[in-house]
Amino acid sequence: MTKLLGGMALVAVLALAGCEPPPPPRPVVVAPVPEAGGVALFARVDRNNDAYIDFIEFQALQRIRFRRLDVDGNGMLGPAELAQAPGDPVDRRDANNDGVVTEAEFVGSGAVIMARLDANRDGALSREEFSRVAPFMAGRA
Repeated sequence: MTKLLGGMALVAVLALAGCEPPPPPRPVVVAPVPEAGGVALFARVDRNNDAYIDFIEFQALQRIRFRRLDVDGNGMLGPAELAQAPGDPVDRRDANNDGVVTEAEFVGSGAVIMARLDANRDGALSREEFSRVAPFMAGRA
């Protein structure tokens, strides 16, 4: 009887040895939820938490965006880098029309952009005003 049980155990072990272990469970992938009106971006840009983005905060956002676009780090956005900003007419920021956009040109043009967004002309952007441009800046700041 012991031989029979030992033999059955050996057969069971050998049978299991040839089996592959079950695959690990697949991770649950949750798609990111798009920001509603750029709420998270607004919160990151509004450094003083006053519920408005003032000119200084908007300039800081422009500097961050410029540095992300300037992939070669030379302080200028050339044609290849300008092409990496779809939906953003970055090339219009080339104030001296030399074919490249410097950080000064990029950040300086932010005043014009902010003025266009500032519907009530109070010198700051509310969440509602900022939400008009937030979709274009998603992932860029």
